[in-house]
Amino acid sequence: MLKVFVSFSDADRTLVDGMSRAAQRLGGIELYRFDHDPRPGAELSEKVKDAIRNADLFLVLLTHRSRRSTWVQQEIGIAAGAGKAIVPVVQSGVEVKGVLEGREYIQMDATDPTDGLVRAVRHLERVARKREAEAAAKREAERQRNTAIAFLAITFLIIAGSKD
Repeated sequence: MLKVFVSFSDADRTLVDGMSRAAQRLGGIELYRFDHDPRPGAELSEKVKDAIRNADLFLVLLTHRSRRSTWVQQEIGIAAGAGKAIVPVVQSGVEVKGVLEGREYIQMDATDPTDGLVRAVRHLERVARKREAEAAAKREAERQRNTAIAFLAITFLIIAGSKD
Protein backbone atom coordinates (compact mmCIF):
# COMPACT_ATOMS: atom_id res chain seq x y z
CA MET A 1 0.00 0.00 0.00
CA LEU A 2 1.42 3.36 -1.06
CA LYS A 3 0.87 5.91 1.71
CA VAL A 4 0.47 9.43 0.33
CA PHE A 5 0.16 12.57 2.44
CA VAL A 6 -1.98 15.14 0.61
CA SER A 7 -1.32 18.78 1.41
CA PHE A 8 -4.04 21.20 0.36
CA SER A 9 -6.00 24.27 1.35
CA ASP A 10 -9.38 23.64 2.95
CA ALA A 11 -10.82 25.80 0.15
CA ASP A 12 -9.72 23.08 -2.32
CA ARG A 13 -11.40 20.23 -0.46
CA THR A 14 -13.73 19.33 -3.36
CA LEU A 15 -10.72 18.83 -5.68
CA VAL A 16 -9.09 16.52 -3.15
CA ASP A 17 -12.38 14.67 -2.57
CA GLY A 18 -12.49 13.73 -6.26
CA MET A 19 -8.86 12.64 -6.25
CA SER A 20 -9.45 10.57 -3.11
CA ARG A 21 -12.40 8.75 -4.68
CA ALA A 22 -10.37 7.96 -7.81
CA ALA A 23 -7.42 6.65 -5.77
CA GLN A 24 -9.77 4.54 -3.64
CA ARG A 25 -11.26 2.90 -6.73
CA LEU A 26 -7.78 1.97 -7.97
CA GLY A 27 -6.73 0.37 -4.69
CA GLY A 28 -3.17 0.11 -3.44
CA ILE A 29 -3.08 3.83 -2.60
CA GLU A 30 -3.90 5.31 0.78
CA LEU A 31 -4.33 9.08 0.69
CA TYR A 32 -3.81 10.62 4.09
CA ARG A 33 -5.85 13.73 4.76
CA PHE A 34 -5.62 15.41 8.14
CA ASP A 35 -9.33 16.20 7.97
CA HIS A 36 -10.14 12.46 7.76
CA ASP A 37 -8.05 11.62 10.84
CA PRO A 38 -9.79 13.15 13.85
CA ARG A 39 -7.75 13.02 17.06
CA PRO A 40 -9.51 15.29 19.56
CA GLY A 41 -7.01 16.82 21.95
CA ALA A 42 -4.00 15.97 19.77
CA GLU A 43 -1.54 18.69 18.86
CA LEU A 44 -2.27 19.40 15.17
CA SER A 45 1.34 20.14 14.24
CA GLU A 46 2.52 16.81 15.73
CA LYS A 47 -0.31 14.92 14.03
CA VAL A 48 0.69 16.39 10.68
CA LYS A 49 4.43 15.81 11.23
CA ASP A 50 3.82 12.16 12.16
CA ALA A 51 1.61 11.62 9.12
CA ILE A 52 4.22 13.15 6.78
CA ARG A 53 7.02 11.06 8.33
CA ASN A 54 4.93 7.89 7.91
CA ALA A 55 4.03 8.66 4.29
CA ASP A 56 5.86 7.13 1.35
CA LEU A 57 5.15 10.16 -0.81
CA PHE A 58 4.03 13.76 -0.31
CA LEU A 59 1.57 15.25 -2.81
CA VAL A 60 0.87 18.97 -2.62
CA LEU A 61 -2.01 20.65 -4.42
CA LEU A 62 -0.70 24.15 -5.18
CA THR A 63 -3.52 26.50 -6.09
CA HIS A 64 -4.00 30.23 -5.74
CA ARG A 65 -5.68 29.51 -2.40
CA SER A 66 -3.16 26.98 -1.02
CA ARG A 67 -0.21 29.19 -1.99
CA ARG A 68 -1.36 31.57 0.75
CA SER A 69 -1.87 28.82 3.35
CA THR A 70 0.74 28.78 6.10
CA TRP A 71 -0.17 25.14 6.84
CA VAL A 72 0.54 24.05 3.26
CA GLN A 73 3.87 25.92 3.29
CA GLN A 74 4.84 24.32 6.62
CA GLU A 75 3.86 20.87 5.38
CA ILE A 76 6.05 21.32 2.27
CA GLY A 77 8.96 22.27 4.53
CA ILE A 78 8.40 19.27 6.81
CA ALA A 79 8.25 16.91 3.81
CA ALA A 80 11.42 18.38 2.30
CA GLY A 81 13.18 18.19 5.66
CA ALA A 82 12.14 14.55 6.03
CA GLY A 83 13.51 13.75 2.57
CA LYS A 84 10.13 12.70 1.21
CA ALA A 85 9.46 12.41 -2.51
CA ILE A 86 7.34 15.47 -3.27
CA VAL A 87 4.85 15.55 -6.15
CA PRO A 88 3.47 19.04 -6.77
CA VAL A 89 0.18 19.42 -8.63
CA VAL A 90 0.22 23.07 -9.70
CA GLN A 91 -2.73 25.14 -10.84
CA SER A 92 -2.01 27.25 -13.93
CA GLY A 93 -0.94 30.75 -12.99
CA VAL A 94 0.58 29.73 -9.64
CA GLU A 95 4.26 30.49 -9.28
CA VAL A 96 6.35 27.62 -7.92
CA LYS A 97 8.80 28.94 -5.30
CA GLY A 98 11.00 27.80 -2.46
CA VAL A 99 11.92 24.14 -2.11
CA LEU A 100 9.58 23.27 -5.00
CA GLU A 101 11.32 25.57 -7.46
CA GLY A 102 13.00 23.61 -10.25
CA ARG A 103 11.04 20.46 -9.40
CA GLU A 104 8.99 18.74 -12.10
CA TYR A 105 5.28 19.06 -11.43
CA ILE A 106 1.87 18.09 -12.78
CA GLN A 107 0.09 21.04 -14.39
CA MET A 108 -3.56 21.56 -13.50
CA ASP A 109 -5.81 23.91 -15.46
CA ALA A 110 -7.51 26.51 -13.27
CA THR A 111 -10.81 26.38 -15.17
CA ASP A 112 -10.93 22.58 -15.61
CA PRO A 113 -8.75 20.80 -13.04
CA THR A 114 -10.00 17.30 -13.93
CA ASP A 115 -7.18 16.41 -16.34
CA GLY A 116 -4.47 17.48 -13.90
CA LEU A 117 -6.06 15.53 -11.06
CA VAL A 118 -6.44 12.43 -13.25
CA ARG A 119 -2.74 12.67 -14.20
CA ALA A 120 -1.86 12.97 -10.51
CA VAL A 121 -3.84 9.84 -9.62
CA ARG A 122 -2.31 7.96 -12.57
CA HIS A 123 1.14 8.96 -11.35
CA LEU A 124 0.31 7.62 -7.89
CA GLU A 125 -0.94 4.41 -9.49
CA ARG A 126 2.36 3.97 -11.38
CA VAL A 127 4.36 4.58 -8.20
CA ALA A 128 2.18 2.10 -6.27
CA ARG A 129 2.58 -0.58 -8.97
CA LYS A 130 6.34 -0.03 -9.11
CA ARG A 131 6.60 -0.35 -5.31
CA GLU A 132 4.52 -3.53 -5.36
CA ALA A 133 6.68 -5.02 -8.14
CA GLU A 134 9.82 -4.15 -6.16
CA ALA A 135 8.35 -5.71 -3.02
CA ALA A 136 7.39 -8.87 -4.95
CA ALA A 137 10.90 -9.10 -6.42
CA LYS A 138 12.39 -8.69 -2.95
CA ARG A 139 10.13 -11.44 -1.56
CA GLU A 140 11.10 -13.74 -4.44
CA ALA A 141 14.81 -13.07 -3.91
CA GLU A 142 14.40 -13.83 -0.19
CA ARG A 143 12.53 -17.05 -1.01
CA GLN A 144 15.30 -18.12 -3.40
CA ARG A 145 17.95 -17.26 -0.80
CA ASN A 146 16.15 -19.33 1.84
CA THR A 147 15.80 -22.24 -0.60
CA ALA A 148 19.54 -22.11 -1.38
CA ILE A 149 20.41 -22.05 2.34
CA ALA A 150 18.11 -25.01 2.99
CA PHE A 151 19.67 -26.90 0.08
CA LEU A 152 23.17 -26.22 1.40
CA ALA A 153 22.19 -27.31 4.90
CA ILE A 154 20.67 -30.58 3.62
CA THR A 155 23.73 -31.20 1.45
CA PHE A 156 26.02 -30.62 4.43
CA LEU A 157 23.99 -33.04 6.56
CA ILE A 158 24.09 -35.70 3.84
CA ILE A 159 27.86 -35.31 3.41
CA ALA A 160 28.45 -35.31 7.18
CA GLY A 161 26.23 -38.38 7.59
CA SER A 162 28.01 -40.31 4.85
CA LYS A 163 31.35 -39.97 6.67
CA ASP A 164 30.06 -41.94 9.67
